[in-house]
Amino acid sequence: MEKNPTGFHPTNKEKIAYLLQKVSARPLPSDFNFISIPTVDIYGDKEPGEIFKDYENHFFSKLKKNPVNGNYIRFAASGVWQALEDGIINMIYDSEDREIGLWNMFEYRIPSNDEMERWILEEYRLTTRFKNCIKDDCTEYVFCTVTKITFESIVAEEAGHESVEVETFCNQILESDSSSSSSDVQPIDNNPPA
Repeated sequence: MEKNPTGFHPTNKEKIAYLLQKVSARPLPSDFNFISIPTVDIYGDKEPGEIFKDYENHFFSKLKKNPVNGNYIRFAASGVWQALEDGIINMIYDSEDREIGLWNMFEYRIPSNDEMERWILEEYRLTTRFKNCIKDDCTEYVFCTVTKITFESIVAEEAGHESVEVETFCNQILESDSSSSSSDVQPIDNNPPA
């Protein structure tokens, strides 16, 4: 897999902005440096260790659905991405406390795993509030962060900066949908409350 730039640690809101850019094909806000984020089949026929060489990796992936029941398929190679935290889905909010994205965590498990290394997946999705603004299904792609954890490594979590431009970007896409008559789609206010 193509290596992410050194020091690339986007915040949750920034991950949603990158994902929104991916599915809408709109340019990113001016304060974003252009970063080529690869698309990887995380739910394919390869083990995480065959795809990733770094401890932390950011990429897009396309979700796969079971044609019978519509549930997402999260099998990969000889294992499965199993939900952590009892499958809790965490919401990502704008400055007005409106939902713009959601994320949850998974751990890659295989029957013969000796627990010497673990792979943790954070999966970020858009909320359906963007469905009227994007031609394709806005929930088809996800932004993923995969972290390799070994007993010898300590993964440091670095806090990023929240960008006002992220909400402006989301706002522009919502406002560009002049054909939408849905009253529940509200623009994202990029002015934080006083």
